[in-house]
Amino acid sequence: MAANAVHPLLKRYPNDIKFAFLNFPLAAECNVDPKLKHTMHEFACEAATVAVCAQQQGKFAEAYETLFENQKDFQAGKIADLFAEKVPSVDTAKLKDCMKLPSTLEKIKNDSTIGVKLNIQSTPTFFINGKKLEGGLPTNLWIEIIDRTLKK
Repeated sequence: MAANAVHPLLKRYPNDIKFAFLNFPLAAECNVDPKLKHTMHEFACEAATVAVCAQQQGKFAEAYETLFENQKDFQAGKIADLFAEKVPSVDTAKLKDCMKLPSTLEKIKNDSTIGVKLNIQSTPTFFINGKKLEGGLPTNLWIEIIDRTLKK
């Protein structure tokens, strides 16, 4: 829900806001948060890996949208194929090779390390000028917050 609420903001404020995405998968296998004792999302690590590797091909936005919109269709070991089916312009072989690289998992763990330092407790979590906001909000409330922050 948060992803759908944020997309219109990027179009509405193309020069006023910056959207930075950090992986914080709720899965103990790829998140360094010591408080995360078990995996809350079965496919979180694999989906994060697909997104990181899609970014290397300049396809992060497509991965972000596709992965969120198709979560119900996730199957272990097949998320890259699902993404490639939905975004045929991606180089599937290159994507899958990237997913096997230790540096890809390291990128996800580095993102989660930042999240731990920022005391992230849930996803999504947003920061607006350093102020933490947890959970998703409808687009109209984001507009109010952003306009107030920008003093529009």
